[in-house]
Amino acid sequence: MQIQLFVGNHGRRYAVEDHIKLIQQVLGARGVEVQIVEELHDAKPTLIIDEFTNLAVNRDIRAFKAANPNIPIVVLLTEFIEKKWGVTSFNLFGSISTAAAAFCLEILARLRRPDFSRSSALKWVQCLFYAPFAAIYLFQNRKMATIAMDRGQVDGDLKRLAYMHIRFLGLQSMVDCLDGVILMHEKIATTHLFGSKTSRKLCDLGVIYPEFDIDAVMSKFWVDKHLGFEITGSMTRHRCQWLRRIGRDILGAGLINTYEPINDRSFKQTAQASDWRASYSLHPPQSGPWPYSSPARLFRAITEDGSLPVLTRSFNQNPIEELGIVYKGMETLVELREMHQNREHTRLAWAQHMMKYNKCVGPRNDLLVRALCDLIVEGSTK
Repeated sequence: MQIQLFVGNHGRRYAVEDHIKLIQQVLGARGVEVQIVEELHDAKPTLIIDEFTNLAVNRDIRAFKAANPNIPIVVLLTEFIEKKWGVTSFNLFGSISTAAAAFCLEILARLRRPDFSRSSALKWVQCLFYAPFAAIYLFQNRKMATIAMDRGQVDGDLKRLAYMHIRFLGLQSMVDCLDGVILMHEKIATTHLFGSKTSRKLCDLGVIYPEFDIDAVMSKFWVDKHLGFEITGSMTRHRCQWLRRIGRDILGAGLINTYEPINDRSFKQTAQASDWRASYSLHPPQSGPWPYSSPARLFRAITEDGSLPVLTRSFNQNPIEELGIVYKGMETLVELREMHQNREHTRLAWAQHMMKYNKCVGPRNDLLVRALCDLIVEGSTK
């Protein structure tokens, strides 16, 4: 069986390379060939990693579905759908002022985007209630920018909020083109998304779990790595605070000449040649209130970066968390140093942990792929 993974909706493909690899590995191991495509030409079952902010690409997907109504389109949801203070969006974990800012952005977006439905009269009335709180959000962010003298970081927070909300609205507008959904995390709730009116019945296929090619992972693990930490992805305020905390712990424990300086890297940088890389990758959530683990980040750190993940907290939500070490202060720094000195013992123990993990998630992925194949067969018989 063959499906096409459409990635033309992602402007920066390197940002979803970990999801692409995960999909190919899990489906390929179960006899499903995954073809990566930038454009939708062939009438094949299609999988899309959620990102529906591009008006032109959204129209291409609609045209593809109109021309091939019996070809199933399945979306992989990677972000968390949260409803707070009467506002629904991706990753909405802040206060009422954050929700209010998202609500006001939605009013403007629905005015400008022809593919978004217009706001109702009730929404405009509600906007009068949310507007003062949105103003507070902007004021608080500007105030923090003045204190921290980091305007770029604060502007980045606002842009991230706007991007995530537009991304959610885009997904919501495309629901009627979708036939099924795969979840990247157990805690992604689709109730608020699929409760809207749609003429199609959407099939929840389940959660996809990262699996590891242990030989491939061990060929990269701690190869040419220095004792130290690196962090990838968006450098939010919360993550910067964690970098400073660990820096203070290294200094306080007298390990300043043992650990390398913390290496701050974007996903784009990790795909390029590097002068040095760290043995341990640090994984703080994007913000303090963030309530969920990040399986895709851990998968990338292990498979692409060849590092051992260090978590700032355990969420106990996904089996992959068992492959990380929870940071507890200076004692953890000493423990990590000892592990780095005893590399062969650490490598053996690490491989055994991955084998145990694969045995845990394998049957779950079997059920997912079986449900996906059933959906494809059902579509072909219509």
